[in-house]
Amino acid sequence: MRTKHFFLILFVGTWINGTSQTPLQSPTVISVSNISGDFDNNGGYEISWINNETPDNKVDSFVIYKYKSWNTLDNKPQYEEIAKIKNTGGTSFYRYVPTDELSKVVFFAVEAIPADKNLYAASSSNLTRIPWDNAPSNVLLTGTIDTCNSLYTLRWNRFRGWDDISRYYYRIEYVENNSAPKIITVKGSEYLINDTSLTLPAGDQINFNFNNGSTYRFKVTALNFTTGYSCVSNVIFYTPKIPKVTSYINADGTKVVSKNRLEVTFSVEPGNDFKKLVINRSLFDSHSFEPIDTVIMEGDMASFSDSLPDLDKTHYYYKATLLNNCNSNVLGLESNVSTNIILTLTPPSPPDNKVRLSWEFYRYFKGNVKEYVVYRIRKSGTEVLGTTTDNKFVDDLSAIGNKQVMEDICYQVEAVEENNPHGVNGHAWSNTVCVTIQANVEMPKYLLLGNDCKSKAEVPYMFPASSFTPAKFYMAIFDRWGTKVFETENVAEGWDGTFQGRVVQQGGYMYYIRFSGSDNVSKEQKGSFVVICPEKR
Repeated sequence: MRTKHFFLILFVGTWINGTSQTPLQSPTVISVSNISGDFDNNGGYEISWINNETPDNKVDSFVIYKYKSWNTLDNKPQYEEIAKIKNTGGTSFYRYVPTDELSKVVFFAVEAIPADKNLYAASSSNLTRIPWDNAPSNVLLTGTIDTCNSLYTLRWNRFRGWDDISRYYYRIEYVENNSAPKIITVKGSEYLINDTSLTLPAGDQINFNFNNGSTYRFKVTALNFTTGYSCVSNVIFYTPKIPKVTSYINADGTKVVSKNRLEVTFSVEPGNDFKKLVINRSLFDSHSFEPIDTVIMEGDMASFSDSLPDLDKTHYYYKATLLNNCNSNVLGLESNVSTNIILTLTPPSPPDNKVRLSWEFYRYFKGNVKEYVVYRIRKSGTEVLGTTTDNKFVDDLSAIGNKQVMEDICYQVEAVEENNPHGVNGHAWSNTVCVTIQANVEMPKYLLLGNDCKSKAEVPYMFPASSFTPAKFYMAIFDRWGTKVFETENVAEGWDGTFQGRVVQQGGYMYYIRFSGSDNVSKEQKGSFVVICPEKR
């Protein structure tokens, strides 16, 4: 009986022990950080976790595992035990220094081992989900170089494990050479939200630019603002040897230089190392631009000459892009638009001598139009008629001194820029419009004889040299019967009212003049005048 009773107790005790074990809660891994908080160490990982058991004297120790591979036969993950440490209470950590995995994304798990194995089972359930969703891993930072566009992109994986948040904050820090650490801000913020890449430099949105020859060290910290947890990446190094890329292309302006040809000019930031500028043209100011040529910049400027029809009627629009070392457009960089100004002219309607000019307001500078300069172009040279902020101008030709029998008076308008953000002085020029004028010589209406009407005129009848200065000249005077009473080829010589030594009779006479100007164009003019005494005037 005793023996039988003994076996019953043993069986009951075994049944109680076998059914009373409760699995421990799996520890929560809250961080897998680079061991060093500075920029000088990529020696390994610091794995931090929270013991989820209360009281934590249930846990004797922790076993740290690293994901090794996936067993396709059993459809289960395979792990490698890397350490076993005693439970010290609360949050625990382990520093792991691998030999060949500093450039990989590595997944980890922590198992809680019970202090009383008769009452509790190890928390091995955590191992079943590695390396799937929310499996804690290190944050691996890498960098790639875009040599074509002179860009450096930082990329990192999202820290897995904080499955209770939807917004992941990342702070990017760097050190240039041996300077103090700095934080890269994007659009004024020290954090990127849920982004896992950043391309440097990024224009005005970012407070960072590379200096050739400097060595940069970067790291990324993932932040959980809900719990205060953080995870620091490895540190990567980069020494840029990249050409300087201009931050702008400025379309300085377009100048119509002849009836069917114009020139467009562009400028870039001083020191730019890319020299190929692609010229794009369109008949519209906002779309349908097509590349038409590639020009090589001389210094910080480039000009392009284009042959086109109807420059007095048609707008042609230009803008430029820059080619990188791979002959691709530099991303996000193009100039403002430039176009020709169309100038129109309304000729004088006699007896009005006013020429009326008009053009459209120019609105394509990056700055403002300071003024429009109006030029008058003649064979003798070009002069500035005046400036205006309007788009109209009137030129009075009444006072023009003429040395040509027939002359084209031409006009051109220039728009002048001010307040350009890049300090460029832009200029845009119109086409040239012309009006033809002819020498109009007004001969005297009478010849006044001497006081007694029997003496020659004190003031001879002559060509009015004040209105025109002929290069060649001939004048003949005839009486009413057609008799030639005077002729000369000297413009400074006039008729004194005598013929064959005698004063002519009063009455009507006719003149004939033939003259040419410095343009060698000849003109003839006929008319009549009266010879009278002073008292009959």
